[in-house]
Amino acid sequence: INEGDEELIKNDDDWKTTTGLGAYNGNIYILDKKEGILKFTAGSDEYGKSSYFSGDSPSLTSASGMGIDGSIYVIFSDGKIKKYTKGKEESFVISGLPMPFASPKQLVTGTEMDSLYILDSGNSRVVKLSKDGAFEKAWKADGLGTTNFIDVQEDEKKIYFLKGKNLFMISME
Repeated sequence: INEGDEELIKNDDDWKTTTGLGAYNGNIYILDKKEGILKFTAGSDEYGKSSYFSGDSPSLTSASGMGIDGSIYVIFSDGKIKKYTKGKEESFVISGLPMPFASPKQLVTGTEMDSLYILDSGNSRVVKLSKDGAFEKAWKADGLGTTNFIDVQEDEKKIYFLKGKNLFMISME
């Protein structure tokens, strides 16, 4: 921990195999392949842990990432996306995708974003879907096949990613 860092939540074996992290409305959500989606609610002194799902959690063993905008979107290694709102699954169908996902690594969205962005490493591209699942656009770049993370600045129309020791930017214009 660096000076100025603040430990928010100590992991007492709450999560083991994480593939996603997000914050929404003051709460922290951790996607764990074994434990499901853990919700940590801000309290006066610390965060209280609960399961995001009421009842049994769905299997998330093949989940590869998530994004939050009030609903939680989870992408799986087979390219399927599931949408959960208040712990309940909602219908979500991908339509118009010209080529299936191959090894998707990350899903990016937020309350301030109009779309979902998926890092599709197997096809070296970033795919933009509407929040109802309709294909909108895709961008290809050489380094996207080997990176694990992207950052999307929708308002600036830019996608950032790391390749080796260098940072790259894709214009969404």
